[in-house]
Amino acid sequence: MPISCTTFRDCPVMYSCTANYVCLHEPILPLQVFNGFVYFVLLPIMVSICNVGGLSSASLRLPILMGFLNWPLSQAGPFSTAIATGASLANFILLLPKRHPVRDTTLVDFLLIFIQMPPVLLGMILGLLISKFTPLLYRDIILIIAFLSFCIFFFQKWRNYVPPPPK
Repeated sequence: MPISCTTFRDCPVMYSCTANYVCLHEPILPLQVFNGFVYFVLLPIMVSICNVGGLSSASLRLPILMGFLNWPLSQAGPFSTAIATGASLANFILLLPKRHPVRDTTLVDFLLIFIQMPPVLLGMILGLLISKFTPLLYRDIILIIAFLSFCIFFFQKWRNYVPPPPK
């Protein structure tokens, strides 16, 4: 839903007023000081923290893109997917030559990938269909509920964590 404006001050952060009196998000390039800081400093730090914890950083890409860069969900979602594709491809290429420590196979378990891909694709298709038929406010509410439930779940796992005994 476009935001109408008469001056630059009528638009949200990271938006500018066009000649048609509509607020449009500023393009990624050329980089400004703030979005350059988010893209090249904050995003890599947050992604690396997630990867250290074993997460794919998917739980942080959308909030960073929506919160810090003020992208609407309709634009942050595809942009986040492009980031995930590039990161996954790079990770896959780096893991492919590594060998499993016990079995005589690669570290990448292709059988597990074949089992996981159909439900993931089904979930993506269902999510796209739901996003087409639900208003933006409801999508944001669903996203907030999902992130809060993830936070509660992982906090409880952290609180109940018992470290292994030292060797």
